[in-house]
Amino acid sequence: MNALILKYFCFKKLIDKEPELIKEKLEYDDSLLFSLLSFKQSAMFYSKKDKYDIYNKLNNESFIDLIIESAINLSKENDYNQLLFLYSFVIDYYVDYYITPYLSTFAKDYSLCEACNMLDSIVANQNEFNISIPLSKQFKDAFKYYDYMDDLIHLIMIKLYDFFGSTNYFKIAYKKTKKFYKNYKAKIDGINKKELKYPETYSTSILNKNKDEYEIYDKVLKYDLNEYIDYINNIINRKIKSLNAYLFDNFKDDFIKEFNIPVDKKI
Repeated sequence: MNALILKYFCFKKLIDKEPELIKEKLEYDDSLLFSLLSFKQSAMFYSKKDKYDIYNKLNNESFIDLIIESAINLSKENDYNQLLFLYSFVIDYYVDYYITPYLSTFAKDYSLCEACNMLDSIVANQNEFNISIPLSKQFKDAFKYYDYMDDLIHLIMIKLYDFFGSTNYFKIAYKKTKKFYKNYKAKIDGINKKELKYPETYSTSILNKNKDEYEIYDKVLKYDLNEYIDYINNIINRKIKSLNAYLFDNFKDDFIKEFNIPVDKKI
């Protein structure tokens, strides 16, 4: 419902392209990738009336600040589990950033939730991924909130959002996320239940097979869906490359440029 399947395959492609010196130290399985990618969306399941409003606080441009602050923390003492978590932030944010206007163009007759689910169905079919079996049944260790995840973001959540309760909050949110992905049942304000399930059919307009021209953030493009996904992956790879250069080589220039960091910010 938030292009999770697309993000999952983007994550796998990203790891495959990582330098061997980094890749050999990354310990993960598919369940963990789903867990890491669920951080931002898990807040949607916390409560219908979330007095902390964490979902809305995370789902805007301020999430870039969370990425930057997390990178600064890791630059002081790198942890490869937390590094993967940070990678998931970059993937989650930029897939949302670029796929939303694309779907608004080619699936305008559907809600964003429906369009994302159709997109995920397409991606799953292309990758021979069985989307008909609920994710938490396929990956029984998925949708877990680990202590090292909270260790990375706890103080940042206080700094950015004046929110002190991340540990308990996300443990609850993740339990409810896992429950949702067991049977795709939830009550979410503004979303109809039927929109939460992956559809058996989808609008072929999303594929943009004719390569119709469209504009995304002042750039005129003529990519079909697969080419556009490659376009997003290339952007993410560039962001991650700049992040790695900062973390492992203390090279800050590209990191500052790629994440639009103010020049007076101490990193």
